[in-house]
Amino acid sequence: MAIRLRWSPTGVAFRGLSVGLGATAPAKNAPAAVPPAVYRALATETDEALRRHVIGMWFPRAVDRERGGFHQNFGEDWARGAGGGRSVVYQARLTWVAAQAAGRYPGRGAEFRGYTRHGLASLSNVLWDREQGGFYWEVGASGKPDAGRGTEKHAYGMAFGIYAAAAAYAATKDTAALGLAKRAFAWLDARAHD
Repeated sequence: MAIRLRWSPTGVAFRGLSVGLGATAPAKNAPAAVPPAVYRALATETDEALRRHVIGMWFPRAVDRERGGFHQNFGEDWARGAGGGRSVVYQARLTWVAAQAAGRYPGRGAEFRGYTRHGLASLSNVLWDREQGGFYWEVGASGKPDAGRGTEKHAYGMAFGIYAAAAAYAATKDTAALGLAKRAFAWLDARAHD
């Protein structure tokens, strides 16, 4: 079995995967059961693709050491594009990925815990509204809400921020990460329910 993956900043395409997964009951002409070795090979290839085409491409390339957080505008060729805005969803995603990589790849754990802390700092110091609470949906290059989105906050973005902060705590044991997750959850719970 061969899996061909095409990765870019805008998505991934899987080609060549023809393993029958997910059938609930054998059909009359159902294929034979998939041998465990096929699943192990798929897991190995997937992990290699993750390390090479996701982790290896985004880190440290996306880390913005000058302004904090992560660069989020890349072309298909991985050239960094114009603009320096930050969205809570993107910043939270890369923070979460770094936290997961810290646990998945212990040999690089310290490196990825550093990226996790870097992302958490952006979430708590730039995207968190210190006056009203909650994560801004987006901030401009200045690190402040801009005229385009203003001070919008969305439950979707809040959920990503909570998820990233909780993962950051799991990876780093930094109580500030847990505190941010709890503050964000309390803010969302107080405002976004029927």
